[in-house]
Amino acid sequence: MTAAKPAIEAINIGKDYGTFTALTDVSMQIMPGEFLTLLGPSGSGKTTFLMMLAGFEAVTRGVLKIGGADKTHADAETRGFGMMFQGYALFPHMTVEQNIAFPLKVQKRPNSEIRTRVADMIDLVGLSGHGHKRPSGLSGGQQQRVALARALAYEPPVLLLDEPFSALDKNLRGQMQDELRRIHAQMGTTFVFVTHDQSEALALSSRVAIFEQGKLQQLADPTTVYERPSNRFVAEFLGDINVLPATFEGATSKVGEFSLTLPQAPTASARHIAVRPEKLAIQPDGSQIGLPCVINDRIYMGAQSRLQLTSVADGSPMVIDVKTSDLNHTAEPGQQIRVGWAAEDSLIF
Repeated sequence: MTAAKPAIEAINIGKDYGTFTALTDVSMQIMPGEFLTLLGPSGSGKTTFLMMLAGFEAVTRGVLKIGGADKTHADAETRGFGMMFQGYALFPHMTVEQNIAFPLKVQKRPNSEIRTRVADMIDLVGLSGHGHKRPSGLSGGQQQRVALARALAYEPPVLLLDEPFSALDKNLRGQMQDELRRIHAQMGTTFVFVTHDQSEALALSSRVAIFEQGKLQQLADPTTVYERPSNRFVAEFLGDINVLPATFEGATSKVGEFSLTLPQAPTASARHIAVRPEKLAIQPDGSQIGLPCVINDRIYMGAQSRLQLTSVADGSPMVIDVKTSDLNHTAEPGQQIRVGWAAEDSLIF
């Protein structure tokens, strides 16, 4: 069986604004039908890269292929991508149906085809009965659905989404994430999505590309980037993590008085062990195994609670997430406990 060709291939892409380098040697393949999220803090280069894919920013260096053809310097119109921005960009004087029909009319599709396609898209995004309304008569979430329907109406091979949910409240944002996941699965269109929200990226994506200071730091599936980050930046950017000074001798490591036998010996440059809060476990009362810590605070979060700790060994701050029902009276501020974790949950930096 012949392997699928990339929908988009970026080869050593770079972008300069005068003397400022915004992107450096970014290379990746985006496969047909995947949901790729570009993730990173503000100024990391993720949106610049998306705008270069769209054709709205010129490529300074490198090659950009679309469907196997060199489109490095092709204009946006010839790329045929759908776009969905932070702002809904709906035409206020048009109804929902007219907004969705607009790109089809620009393409001079037959009227019968336009009517069928608009009806299908309204049903797809769950807006049946709202086709006659103007944007001012819709909620923010409904307007976002119209924008999505319009972007998908002419069946673009790739849909580029630039933080489309940033203006929505938390509950509505969650609903739209669920809808976007469903629509992606149903349509099979290639999605390239920009966000700075880590949980959103992990929940939606088939792969995540993490940017920092204009460089691609890691590109992998959500489980890999979270459980096995390629470097300390990725580890600390994706959720909370405890980074602790450690000593290493072969495969044996020590954090304070807590020893671990790692699956393999780290490199000579290893200086720290990192572990996620949910991977830590409180040792039984009286145990001599684990890292001694003092509880600074206990934060109730419903089914889970977070303990803020200080390592007795070196004063390193730590956090541990545990089931609230598993805590007892000994887990109170001022108390000393021991925490441990499995060697395979250790990340070495």
